[in-house]
Amino acid sequence: YESVKKRFLEAKLDEYENIELFQYIYDMPLRMAAADLIISRAGAITISELARQRKAAILIPSPNVTDDQQTKNAKALADIGGAYMIREPELVDGKICKTVAELLENSKIRESMERSIAGFAPLDSDKLIFDELMRLAKGGK
Repeated sequence: YESVKKRFLEAKLDEYENIELFQYIYDMPLRMAAADLIISRAGAITISELARQRKAAILIPSPNVTDDQQTKNAKALADIGGAYMIREPELVDGKICKTVAELLENSKIRESMERSIAGFAPLDSDKLIFDELMRLAKGGK
């Protein structure tokens, strides 16, 4: 965090009121809800939060997880147009900046991504879980 903060200040990014740097975000649901675009890793919980809030995202999967699960998560969303995936080795030549600019300048692409990612979070998941528990309790298979 300290090395990133130093570079953040050197680049004078602190002079922009819509850019903030945090060591840890404690109110993630609120901040995510306010964002037009999310840049994130691609863990399962993060994917479910993005889907539930229907947020356009650039996913940068961590290569350091078991069985490369984050890449699989990110690819599943990218394949249906629900997110952009950029692997760490691809983070060269300003690719992330170009991708962010493209998405922020084109609301139609973001809206399409939001519709696509929404399919990963059914609104009635509590009912689906309850129905499955009832089926299993009755000896269903």
